[in-house]
Parts: sequence; C-alpha cells; structure tokens
Amino acid sequence: ELDQALVKKMPTPLANRFTHIQMAWDLKDMQANLDDWTDWATGAGVHPVIVAMLNSPVATQSDHHLLFHFDPKSGHKAFPTPRSWEKVSRWKKAGLPRPIEQEAIEGTVGRGAATALWTFEALFSQLPDPMEILERANFKVTPAKRDLQYALACSLAQMASNATHYENALQWARKVTPELGVLLVKIISGRDMAGMYLAPSYTAW
Repeated sequence: ELDQALVKKMPTPLANRFTHIQMAWDLKDMQANLDDWTDWATGAGVHPVIVAMLNSPVATQSDHHLLFHFDPKSGHKAFPTPRSWEKVSRWKKAGLPRPIEQEAIEGTVGRGAATALWTFEALFSQLPDPMEILERANFKVTPAKRDLQYALACSLAQMASNATHYENALQWARKVTPELGVLLVKIISGRDMAGMYLAPSYTAW
C-alpha cells in the first residue's frame, strides 16, 4: 500500500512453491546501495554522466538520494529509481534533439531529478580540457570543488581512448579522493576492460 502498487496477496499454496528471500532497501545505508548499483551500471553500459552524477554531491538531497526517491503522497507519475535511471541512459544515447530529450528525461525520473542531472551537466562548461590530463599528464588543472571533480572524472572516462589515456587517468585517480578514483576506474573498466589492461599501472591498481 505504501508504494501504491496494484498487487494482491499471494495465495498460500502458490507461495509454498517459491523460495522467499527478503531484500532490504535501506535509505539510511544508501552508500552500500549506490555502490552495488554503480558496479552493475558500469558493467551494463549505463551512460557515464548518470553514473557520475548519482555518485556526486549533486545527487544528495536533504532527506533522500536521487538514486531512489518515492513519495507516496505525491501524485507525480515519474520518480527516480534504479530502473528509471537506466531508461534515462537509453534516452541519453538515443541522439534525440535536446528539447525532446529533456521532456523524455523529466517524464522518466521527474522534474527534480531531471534538473539535478542538467545541473551536473552544466558543470562541464567549467572544466579544464580533459586532454591536459589524458595526453599531457597535467594534473595541476584539477579543480578544487568536489562537484567539478566528479564532472571531470566523467569527462575523463568518456574521452579516454588508448593506453596512454588510461595510464594517465589511473595516475589522476591516485591523486584525488579514493572514492572518486574508484568511480573513474569503474566507469572506464565497464566500457573497455581489455584496454585498461594495456595501462601499466592497472594491475597494481
């Protein structure tokens, strides 16, 4: 009843034919849930912008996290869940005109979550050229603000395309916070695990 789902109680004879395992989704332990989802999402090819945004400070609200937020008192039909974010990833990859893409995303995760994603994407205009890091190993260009660092990690993961890029991305990952470095490596590995093995530092990582 709390989630407004249209379900009926399972009859006892039918229930007896299944194995029942309780899976808890504890919003108080969101980091563990987010880590599990990130592991899945990077391997499943979910768009890096979405993965990075949901791991960034942009996704943290006062009383909830944007990976999953359902308000039973709200009449809105669209709200963010792991399933709906995967659909947003498909919209992002579809090559839609920007206005249509925005309508599709808002209609999938709701206005608040969609606005958070667009806010995160707007950070990209404030980033240094990722090739300063990937090509020239110039780590001094890394911005100090955490939200910009998450956006930069996403940009590096999207643009890295060869062994030199992967090696320099790994060196950058060692210079930022551990969770941000892990996120970068997860995104790249999910896209090109074979390529990552060409980077000399990957085995040590």
